[in-house]
Amino acid sequence: MADLADGVPGDQGAQNSRNGRNNDSCPDSRRHGPAEEAAAPLPARPIDIRRWESVQDDLRRMVSYAANVKNLVTPESLIRQAVRVSEIPADELKIDDKQEAWVLLDKLAAQIHPVTASTLRIAETLEHDQTIRPGLWRCFWLDPMPRATVRRSVNALFCWLILTMIIQVYAAIGGAFIKDIDALQAEKVNNENHSLALNADYVALIRWNCLWRLPLRPIFNDPIGCSDRVLSQQLSDQEKVAEDTVARRALEVLNFYILPMLYGLFGASAFVLRSLNVYIDSTTFDARAISRYRLRRALGGALGITAGLFYTPDTASAHGVSLSLVAVAFLSGYNVEVFLVIFDGIVSSLRRWIGAVSKSESASAQSASS
Repeated sequence: MADLADGVPGDQGAQNSRNGRNNDSCPDSRRHGPAEEAAAPLPARPIDIRRWESVQDDLRRMVSYAANVKNLVTPESLIRQAVRVSEIPADELKIDDKQEAWVLLDKLAAQIHPVTASTLRIAETLEHDQTIRPGLWRCFWLDPMPRATVRRSVNALFCWLILTMIIQVYAAIGGAFIKDIDALQAEKVNNENHSLALNADYVALIRWNCLWRLPLRPIFNDPIGCSDRVLSQQLSDQEKVAEDTVARRALEVLNFYILPMLYGLFGASAFVLRSLNVYIDSTTFDARAISRYRLRRALGGALGITAGLFYTPDTASAHGVSLSLVAVAFLSGYNVEVFLVIFDGIVSSLRRWIGAVSKSESASAQSASS
């Protein structure tokens, strides 16, 4: 039949015939010459295309930053080359274009140092996030890394501040009760009003003990501070002395260990916020800073605890100003490097002393043997 072509009836057969003629007249990529095959870009996988698109985005960011910084002069040829390479579709990049892209990245990195491509990506994310008001779900789970770091750092600072203030007030109240008891015991008065005031201070002190004993209730079987006998203010002298001794030891633990550790963590959190402010303002915030901030808080708490080991009122002074233990703990958390240098100096002194002692012992042993 006339309307059949290659066994396909009607218009479809004619269309196939036309397609066949068109395919014969238009050479495909397999019929390219050697020169055309060398010039044609190699087929790229989707992951390679995404990678080179990211490189081109970094070039655009770096050129934009270099062109907008006031005191930074960027050669016009460098800008033109970067714009040309960044505007080529990623799937059409040739080998020469890719090599030129890496060279341009290296030159622009040296031009905008200490700013890097990663810090510019983070800065762009922060600028974009300023226009977004996230919901509750996004705030806790889908918050981008830079914004989440700032939010967590602020929350950590306020958490440590509130916890430190609570423990500080609690320790101050216990210390006030102990001072009142010492003052009443120092008075050489023996009347009913004096006894009632002293007994009331003991009852208040025992109730103060009851708060820190609550987490340790399985250890203390029916703590005296929570019994009905205390509420009726019927205490023996032995119970008063025992509770007074326990309260003084608990206050020492709070003042020499718990509070210094909290102030060290508070100082480290304050330093983290200060560093974030500087890094974001100078566009040098890097994702690796998150790990450094975690280590910083851990070192701040550890140095805050160890501040009590080296603290004396005579040695804890700066420019003639005497510093308390908690002030030293806060400074140790805020400026970890200074205290680590001090500790390294102490270790070096101990090493020199041990070396001198060993040399003197070896010399005395040699003289005795001779």
